[in-house]
Amino acid sequence: PGQLKTVFAAETANLTPEACGYMYALMSFFASDSARAEKFAGALLKAREREDVRPDGFLAESLGFPNMAALQDAWHKYMLSPAFR
Repeated sequence: PGQLKTVFAAETANLTPEACGYMYALMSFFASDSARAEKFAGALLKAREREDVRPDGFLAESLGFPNMAALQDAWHKYMLSPAFR
């Protein structure tokens, strides 16, 4: 499962239906839990203040995951669950 890499590499000029679907699923994952949504909002605010933000570690850390693999795993499980619509 390398869907996070697909999302982070996406640019408007090369968006595919698959990448758009993963983007939707990721935003749904962030919003599916109030604590996670709050952490994501905080991460966005922090990212605005920094120029050196790279999603590979910053995002996982901001959301309380030990690393990107743990974030990817939680997101993947969410996509396969009935909670994702």
